Amino acid sequence: MAKSLGQLLYHNNEKRLPSSNAQIVYRFVWLESRGLNVIIKLYLYNNQLIIESKGVGSEESDRKMLPMTKLKEFEAILGKCQFWAQKSVTASMISTDGSIWLIEGQNGKQYHFMYRQSPYAKDSTGMYPIGEWLIRNSLGPNVAIY
Repeated sequence: MAKSLGQLLYHNNEKRLPSSNAQIVYRFVWLESRGLNVIIKLYLYNNQLIIESKGVGSEESDRKMLPMTKLKEFEAILGKCQFWAQKSVTASMISTDGSIWLIEGQNGKQYHFMYRQSPYAKDSTGMYPIGEWLIRNSLGPNVAIY
């Protein structure tokens, strides 16, 4: 396993964000203690909304197109959670157990990230609803989220 999230992204052939040629890109890295380690991306490509997921260390990815209404739905969640204004890192990162969530977002020249340890499921204004939406829309509705 990579020593840092930057190395993990590099070794998984993930492009660096922010990128000068990206329109809208959201990337979610979900590393959880049971071993389900996934990278999920939501992005626009040729005016199509695409969600893509792959296991960390895997060359293969699952890619599907979503209707553009899903982008509005996701952006509404970002707004409710105040994604662009949230602190990137919080004091809760001191823990050494549980899952790690990293969400990066780029919308034009605007870039932000949030990094959390085991986000609280009942926190409807934090990071959990964002990650949950990405998991449900890429991996399916029945995936257990830790």
